[in-house]
Amino acid sequence: MKILKTENLGSFFDILQTPNKKNAGGGEEPFRFAGSPEKKPLEPKQANRETRRTKIETFFRYLRENSGIKKYDEVYIVLPDEIFSVVDVIDYTTDENLQKTIEEMTGKDFEKFYVTTPIKATPGQYNKRTVYAIDKKLIDDFAAAAEKCNILLTSIEPASLSMVRAVADWRTEKIFFPIYRETAEIISYSPLGGVFRLETNMTGEVLQNYGQAADQDVKTVLRQRDAAADWTYQSSNVNVPVTVLGSYKRLKDLPALRDRADLNLKMSEIVEGVFDDSKDWIGTVGTLLQDFDEDSELYSSCPQFLKIESGNILPENIRVGTKIKMWGQVTQSILKKATAVLSVILAAGAGAIFYLNSIEVTSDLQSRYNTAKKEELQMNQDIQIITLAKKENVQPIESFFTLLKYRPEELKLTNVNVGNMSGNNATEFIKFVGVSENPILFQEMLSKLRGEKLFANCSLNEITSDTKGIKKANFILGKAVGNK
Repeated sequence: MKILKTENLGSFFDILQTPNKKNAGGGEEPFRFAGSPEKKPLEPKQANRETRRTKIETFFRYLRENSGIKKYDEVYIVLPDEIFSVVDVIDYTTDENLQKTIEEMTGKDFEKFYVTTPIKATPGQYNKRTVYAIDKKLIDDFAAAAEKCNILLTSIEPASLSMVRAVADWRTEKIFFPIYRETAEIISYSPLGGVFRLETNMTGEVLQNYGQAADQDVKTVLRQRDAAADWTYQSSNVNVPVTVLGSYKRLKDLPALRDRADLNLKMSEIVEGVFDDSKDWIGTVGTLLQDFDEDSELYSSCPQFLKIESGNILPENIRVGTKIKMWGQVTQSILKKATAVLSVILAAGAGAIFYLNSIEVTSDLQSRYNTAKKEELQMNQDIQIITLAKKENVQPIESFFTLLKYRPEELKLTNVNVGNMSGNNATEFIKFVGVSENPILFQEMLSKLRGEKLFANCSLNEITSDTKGIKKANFILGKAVGNK
């Protein structure tokens, strides 16, 4: 395995689309560094696609010459988030909702994008997804150039997803601050929704030349990020640690970044120790872990309400074509033998179908069978009603101790009420208020309660916070029919 790391791919590949910019202030323009010349948003370019493909082909040839890959070796590519038109957390329930949201965010037809939603979070009543959308033309150009250069393009993923997967600390909020010569952006992660990108309009060159003024503006940007995170995730911790990435590492000595430096950040134990400076490789190594099973060690810290999948944005036909080419020569003789075996199986199957189709069922026998099936269905329904009636009983003590069993150590309970005088136990059997400084514990406890057979319709309908950062959440648990 060989890994080649490059920077500032956006300008190298002459990107066509305008990235979608998210900013905490709610205005059209993202944050701009004070005193710096205004950086205009990228405008769509009518670039010659053949020229761009030539540039990508040049990159692939450079890759082959400098990494020693051979013909039809698999290649995984990680693209910087600035190239994507959408990198955001979106709460949606149907594909139609998502399509409409992307069209509103980009001002373009949904069919112009390839879209992937690799992070799915269902904390409480929310249904959040991390959504990445990128211009189809760009990915198609990568695929065409790879095919021309006899390179097996196996995957294209966004850098931010690769970062969080490489670290694999799924329960903890994180901020990555990639700073390069022409760009600087903030990548935020939380288990309550996944990843979103905040444009800053800063650049590495500007930051290194503004000294003390740069520090003040970095503080401003981080405050805007905190506000955006609180809105995006509905609840967020304050002063989340920051990891500076890229070639301008000395900027991490700015007080604004030094005070919030993530000193404990490291890669997952699966890859820890492979690289001298792991932070340099966070954005690339993570993509090689995308096919790990959800039961593997990589996801051992993942909350129950969070699911991580591959963010490979290559369309299915290209992925299949890649695998076919890779195994074509190796399996040629095996496929010939398999074809012969398959022919025998198909012949035997055809014989069985012919025989079964020759069996005749009389109308009288069919009528008696239909009557018996209806009577069996009614009997099963009657038995089910009797069984449920036997189980119907309320035992508050057992339910209360079950509640305590799933309480995280740092989460306190108050205002606990078990049973409902109005008899509405199906939806409001237990009510209580959870108190903690860490809102993630609320979602963790809710997920565990939802897996408990004693309860049903478990929900978390409100999270509030006081001036000291103490958060309170209202829980409501319904009673399962089998609760004895």
